[in-house]
Amino acid sequence: MTVQLPVVPKMLSSGLPDKEDLTWKEQPGGKQYFFSAFYDDREGGHVRIVSLVDRETKPPGFCRVWFREAGKTGLGGDLSSNDSIVRPAKLERNPKRGKYSASLYHCDVKGLPKPLAVSLVEDRNSAHTNSVPILKVIDKSRPSKWDANKLRRKIGVCVETPLFEYSNFMRLIEFVEVYRTLGAEHFTLYNYTGDPVMNPVIRAYVQQGIMTLIPWNLPPNLRVNSVGNEATEGVHYYAELSSIQDCLYRTMYEFKYVVFVDTDEFIVPRKQNDLYAMLESLPQDRAGYAFAKKEFIISPATFDTYPAVKGKLDARLLRYRPACLLTSRRSRKIHSFSKRCCYKTIVKPEKVWLMDVHWIERATESTFNAGGDLGSLHHYRQHFMGSGIITDASIFRFGEKILENIDKAVQYVRHTT
Repeated sequence: MTVQLPVVPKMLSSGLPDKEDLTWKEQPGGKQYFFSAFYDDREGGHVRIVSLVDRETKPPGFCRVWFREAGKTGLGGDLSSNDSIVRPAKLERNPKRGKYSASLYHCDVKGLPKPLAVSLVEDRNSAHTNSVPILKVIDKSRPSKWDANKLRRKIGVCVETPLFEYSNFMRLIEFVEVYRTLGAEHFTLYNYTGDPVMNPVIRAYVQQGIMTLIPWNLPPNLRVNSVGNEATEGVHYYAELSSIQDCLYRTMYEFKYVVFVDTDEFIVPRKQNDLYAMLESLPQDRAGYAFAKKEFIISPATFDTYPAVKGKLDARLLRYRPACLLTSRRSRKIHSFSKRCCYKTIVKPEKVWLMDVHWIERATESTFNAGGDLGSLHHYRQHFMGSGIITDASIFRFGEKILENIDKAVQYVRHTT
C-alpha cells in the first residue's frame, strides 16, 4: 500500500528524533525490536515501549531518558550534552506463543519532566552508542481538565490483526460503514502486506480523517506467523498483540470508548440504536465491556438476504454483497465468558494497562460481561465452526442505513480516485 504515515523521521540537530519513526528498530544483537514509546503519567509516570523480545534473552534492566529542562522549549547541541538520566526498566511479556513475545517495557520516570526520547541500556553505567535505537516518546499524559464525557469523538475502533495479503476492499468498506452506522468515528489499522488494490479505499478514508493507517513492517528475519513448533519459532500471528498495545496507548484520551475487533466482527447493540447509547446504559465503574460471540456462516449456499422492499430485492445488496445483510443463519451456541477465546471487548483506554486479543489483561477496574439481551459480537466466517443452525436477524434493523452508508462510501471512492 502507498497510503501510509511517514516512516523516515527528520532528525533534530541534537540527534534525537523529532517525529515518530514508525518502523521496528533493532537492538544490537538482533534479539529485541522496538516500535513505539508512550509517556503515561499514571502510577506516577512511566514510558511504555512496544517491543518484541526473544524469550531466551535477558532483557535490559534500565532505560536512558532524555527530557526537556524547565524553561527550555527544545533540545540543542550534541547528543551527549543533552539532559538525560538512566532509570529502572521492567519487562512485561505476553504469554502468547512464539519465540519472540509481544512485550511492554515500563520505564520508571517518576519525578522527572515529561520525557522526549528513550533507549534501553544494560546497566546504569552504559554509555550511549549510535547502534542503540532511540525512540521518540509520544506524550499520552492525561490532558488538563480532561473529561471523557466532553470529548468530541466518543468511539474509536482498533483493528487488531495487521492487514496481511488483504485485498477485499468491499469487505473493508462494509466493516467501516457498519461501525459508522453504529456510531464509531475513527479507525486505526496496521498494514503488514495489504494488497495495493486497497489503496483507493484507504486513501479516501485517510483523507476524510476517518482512518489512520500505520505501517507494520515486521523485521524481515522473523517468521511472522509461527505455527507448529511455535515455542521455538517466530512471532505469534503477525505480532497482533503488539499492534493491540500500540493502538491502546495511541488512542488513550482521544475517545471515551475504543472497540478492539477484526474486520469480520461487529459488536451489535440489541436494544439501543448505537454503541454509545448501549455503553452509557451499562455500569460506568468498569474498565471495559465484553460481548460474547455469535458465529454466522457466509457460505453462498446459506444466503437468506435482507428483506426485500415491496417484494423487490434491493439492488445494492447484489452490487455490494455485505456479509452482515446476506445471512441471518448462525450457530445456536453462544460461548460463556469462561471460554476466553470467544468474545471481544470495548474499553475505556485510560483505565487499561495491558490488552489481550479478547480480554483486558490488566486494568484499574474490572470488566463487565454484557448479556446477549444487551449486545453481542457477530462474527462472519466462511469456515463455520459451530453446530445447530438458528436464525438471528438482529442486525437487519440497521440494514437501510448500512446500505446507504456503503453506497455513499463507494461513490466517494469512485469520485476521488
